[in-house]
Amino acid sequence: MDNQIMAEDEKYNLPSIDESPWLLGTHENKNSKLEKQTFFTINNNTSYVKKIVELHGKSIVASVLGWLILRDRVNSTIYSLWNPITRNSIILPDLPDLPAETEPETYIFTSPPFTDQCVLLLFCKGFVLFCNPMKDDCNWIKQRLEHEGEIVKISRAAVVNGDIYAYADLFDDNDDNDHGCFHTVFARLTMAVGSDVSLNNSVNSVNFDGSDVSSDASLNNSVNFEALSVECPSSRIVYKMFHRRPHFLVEACGNLYGVSIIPRQLLNTDGYDILKVFVWRFDLSEMDWVQVESLGDYAILLGDNCCTWCPARGRIEGNCVYMVNLASDTIHQYRLQDISYGFLSSHDNFQSFSDGPVWFMPYNPTRLPSLEKTIAERIQDTHVIENSKHVEELETMNREIPKSLLLQLPLDVITLIADRLHWFDCMNLRATCKKFLSKIPKPKWKANSSLPLFMFLKSSDGICELWDPCYQNNGSVIKKLPYSTSVVSTIEFSKDGWLMLRSHEGCYLQYMNLFTGESGEYPTESLAPGHSSFVFSSSPTSPDCLTIGISGIGHHAHVTISLLRAKEDQWFTVGFEIEGSVDFQSHYNSSPKYFDGSFHFLDENGNLGILKMENDGCSWEVYKGPPQEDEDTNRSECYVADLNGQPIYVFIEDVGCKIELYTFDKNEEVWVEVKSLGDFMLFVSSASSFSVAAKDSSMRNRIYLPKRIGNEMVFYSLDTGKYHTPSSKESYENYHGMISQSFSCWV
Repeated sequence: MDNQIMAEDEKYNLPSIDESPWLLGTHENKNSKLEKQTFFTINNNTSYVKKIVELHGKSIVASVLGWLILRDRVNSTIYSLWNPITRNSIILPDLPDLPAETEPETYIFTSPPFTDQCVLLLFCKGFVLFCNPMKDDCNWIKQRLEHEGEIVKISRAAVVNGDIYAYADLFDDNDDNDHGCFHTVFARLTMAVGSDVSLNNSVNSVNFDGSDVSSDASLNNSVNFEALSVECPSSRIVYKMFHRRPHFLVEACGNLYGVSIIPRQLLNTDGYDILKVFVWRFDLSEMDWVQVESLGDYAILLGDNCCTWCPARGRIEGNCVYMVNLASDTIHQYRLQDISYGFLSSHDNFQSFSDGPVWFMPYNPTRLPSLEKTIAERIQDTHVIENSKHVEELETMNREIPKSLLLQLPLDVITLIADRLHWFDCMNLRATCKKFLSKIPKPKWKANSSLPLFMFLKSSDGICELWDPCYQNNGSVIKKLPYSTSVVSTIEFSKDGWLMLRSHEGCYLQYMNLFTGESGEYPTESLAPGHSSFVFSSSPTSPDCLTIGISGIGHHAHVTISLLRAKEDQWFTVGFEIEGSVDFQSHYNSSPKYFDGSFHFLDENGNLGILKMENDGCSWEVYKGPPQEDEDTNRSECYVADLNGQPIYVFIEDVGCKIELYTFDKNEEVWVEVKSLGDFMLFVSSASSFSVAAKDSSMRNRIYLPKRIGNEMVFYSLDTGKYHTPSSKESYENYHGMISQSFSCWV
């Protein structure tokens, strides 16, 4: 049942948990004898509030293989295990008090705790604690964890075929600061049984007081650390300089996957948007990472110490990555099939957790073999389907249809019909048969379409999709961009049909015309690193074109500008120190714009930066953005557009809850709010933003966004103050439930 909160059950029974993922979090209540727990499933968007006696007074620190790892709130040395399905509990021996800087951060089971072969490992900075929870004589063993004189800190880990694979941060032995200098390696850890095992690294077992353990019994098990000669997959991403990059390891279907999230930090919060998700599978035979573009019919679920996977079911879509954002109490969904992402609908009880939430997935070893075959088959089928349809102008549909009535019409009549068709329909008509493809001229760009088209990349090999926001049933055309398939790109900027594309692996920039196929490469050796926005003044092939890159992240008081003039092969780089109280921190969503010799940028705070081109160089000025009623809110998106040739600035707050438009009087340094667009509409995205005159009065005062609901584009009405889609009478207050297309553009 949708958005329904079940009445609190004062009894202690659990909800019926099937083989679907659940989110479990605790609401601490000091005035109550028992805390409340919320069991939430995205499968049907249902929440159950319970009071579970086994969880009272305990923090949920991890969820592994169907078990929860708990730590006592009062005495942090007491750990226990609890299975929500069987309600079995295992009390572990007490740990000694641990220094704050060595608190356990990563928790791993080598196998489900059914037999005494299972080992539970708690990884701290510089050592590991482990025990056999099912043994009667269970005791903790503490072992140093070092590698070639450097302290090892396991940041992420997953178990595949009994071995532990991990991201390991290596610190200098003299550095006691977690934020100090370190480097990350990809490692394998194995449990060595017996005292005759020769270890290559310093992994001596020690007593809790730090002295060496002399008892042979303590050496019956030890952990062997091996740094593999394989770089972490995340190191292959050379990308924009964002605040942080969460990386995860997860076992799924017997395979090891590495997942990297490219976020965009939201102002004044720890929340973020997801710009891009990279997924790799570790090939154990080749000992190398292979990038994955499809997960088939299953999903990966990410969280701190609670990564898992599940098959598609109900509202859980296959080929997706789900992630809990604890800072903003939201669930992100990233769809690999079309490189889009969105927030799942918020839930009244999915907030203000004192613990968690963590993903909980019932462990069922019998589902793996049959599901592996299904997934492999479906991935293969998906590739066949995608490869068959991703051909420019749908040329795979070129086949003779001898019985078609259209073929019986004179060619001049067919041509007249084609001239009056929408661009999408004409393209599809040409693809109907070889005769039409050769005889009907290729339609002019945007033929019979009154609005710009929305474009986004569907895959890393240059497949893009074009949508008409008002076309019936949102018809679309799939197109292959004319560039090397080895280049994995995002759309950085777009103007008048020209695109600037950037690769993920390395700093590779190129420009191309979407419709003529004309293209070229930018020089990159002289380009300063870390640019978050690019913009060009006119066609990249024009003799007076200026291309600008800007970077202002990490050091608010300094902005780096890279400038490239037409026909030059070197970027000119200049830095500006920002004086005064107004800083500038650029980000990808600034949607820059060129106006009469000046480039306009908005930063993530809404501050306006203007780069003015002068005969002997350039100047840089920063103006504080318009005031906010609530300084704690964040401007999640900022766009610079033109309204009938004049700059207009769009500010979107709190995941779409509020949209404001302003112009700026530079002479008076005053922001003027705009309440109406008159007879115009705005089309905004991170790569291109502009206005178009509304031919129909019912369409005036709209702002079209790079978001959709189902198969329909979303627009914001300044008249209603809400979001709408063309064919529905429903309205929406914010972005929840919408799908966002990162690095998309209007053309």
